[in-house]
Amino acid sequence: MKQIELLDKDFKRLAFIDNNTENGLHFVDDKLSTSIEGGIYVADINFDKSSPQHINLKEGNYITFLNRQGVRILGTIMQVDETSRYKKVYIEDASLNLINKVVGGVELPSTPKDIKWYFDKMLLDTGWSIGKNESTKQVAMEFSNSETLLSRIKKVCKEFEVEFYFETILDTPGVPDFKIHLVKQRVEGDAGFRLSSDDFLEGISRKTNIDNIVTKLIVESNAQPKDASPTPPTSNPVKPTPSSIHQEMLEKMIKWFKDREGKVKYSMTAARVGPNYYDCSSAVYSALFYAGFKPNINYIGSTVSLWTDIGPDKLMVEIPRAQAQRGDLFLSGPKGAASGGENGHTGVFVSNTHIIHCNYKDNGITTTPVAGRSGEPLYVFRLVNKASQPTPTVSSKTEKAVQRALSYVGKTPYIWGGTTTRGWDCSGMIYEVYRHAGFNINHRCTTATIQAQQSPFRKISASEARRGDLIVNNNGGHVAILLGTISSGAGIVHAASEQLGTITQKSLMNGIVGYYRVMG
Repeated sequence: MKQIELLDKDFKRLAFIDNNTENGLHFVDDKLSTSIEGGIYVADINFDKSSPQHINLKEGNYITFLNRQGVRILGTIMQVDETSRYKKVYIEDASLNLINKVVGGVELPSTPKDIKWYFDKMLLDTGWSIGKNESTKQVAMEFSNSETLLSRIKKVCKEFEVEFYFETILDTPGVPDFKIHLVKQRVEGDAGFRLSSDDFLEGISRKTNIDNIVTKLIVESNAQPKDASPTPPTSNPVKPTPSSIHQEMLEKMIKWFKDREGKVKYSMTAARVGPNYYDCSSAVYSALFYAGFKPNINYIGSTVSLWTDIGPDKLMVEIPRAQAQRGDLFLSGPKGAASGGENGHTGVFVSNTHIIHCNYKDNGITTTPVAGRSGEPLYVFRLVNKASQPTPTVSSKTEKAVQRALSYVGKTPYIWGGTTTRGWDCSGMIYEVYRHAGFNINHRCTTATIQAQQSPFRKISASEARRGDLIVNNNGGHVAILLGTISSGAGIVHAASEQLGTITQKSLMNGIVGYYRVMG
């Protein structure tokens, strides 16, 4: 078996993952599922806890492994489930993290542009940049609608008559350098790295679609010899507390602002959804999405909608101005509907006396004193600690339906119109598992009947959604079962496609139109 390694957040080796090495981490029941169209590249691996190195299997660390061409793939540990004997680790391909990003429209340029002009707009704030560029054409293209970044990349490359592949260059230890190469023709076969290859991985069973997106990871210098001992852990891991998780989320929200400070412009037009332009409220919403305080359902609100999100069971609660601290939000100007347009303002406190906000005066995101820059009258709000809230209780019937769906992951194929465990489509899976659990579904449910709230389906808010509820996405054309609250990151189980069959994944996909509960 080719070498598999566990890395920490700084890409330093923690352990070898090798069933043939006494001191290595041993694993069983490994499985990889890939959906390039949805940006999902997920592996789940069961590790034996007999090795002391299992304490380093925790969220945020990396697992890296070789394909048959000797190319190293990097995956982020997204979730760890633990029993008395095993740890089940879920990883997602870190090299494909940009695929679920949504990009806005692009106006038709006055003159034809080269491909770099389009990619510079698409890749802003993603951490990716162009590597090789074999395109010589100049084209004038217009994009009127928002779409996923992968979809936009495909359209641009098709117009410019080039192919593309991803490359992640990692100087160990260091920060990965993510590149998208634009070439006349990709190298395929043994010398290439095509994700649709059936033998792409060794020792890991897999499913994939046929999108032929390419990814590879180059590890340079500083590599330890193959028989090197793994770096011993320096201390016992400390389980994050709700308070520490909440604080990390606050810092992540501020990081979103800091990463764009002085780099984006102010606009209240349709371009306000980013990535090049924001107004005060679209910047706050984008930061809240990024940090996990709100589910990203492709809805950018305003100061008006922020005024409707106040309360202990909502986004934030009001506090006195004197108590303002780092991570608190502010609203200024008239309350409610009167705050729309230029009347209201919002941003984030970085200290009691300073704020970071997207503002007209500086034509972008800046850090300024509160005094004279926040607007008046000023109202201060503290974000509700979602991490401390109890997990919503799920009925035994609902849990039975969830467990039945999970039991057929990797087993039941996707068959259009199917409603049995021998083959089902997305709504057919809902029909089968919930009827089997005892719910009264007396019609062949579809995404349309679910959205119409035909019994037993009832629409709920995103904040109410919990394990066992349904999420209708893909602009109404697909349905899946939530495996936890939206903010938990537990993901979904669904009948994904003919290529993937029944899978679980962390991403909620794009084009979400609503959440629904199966009643009864």
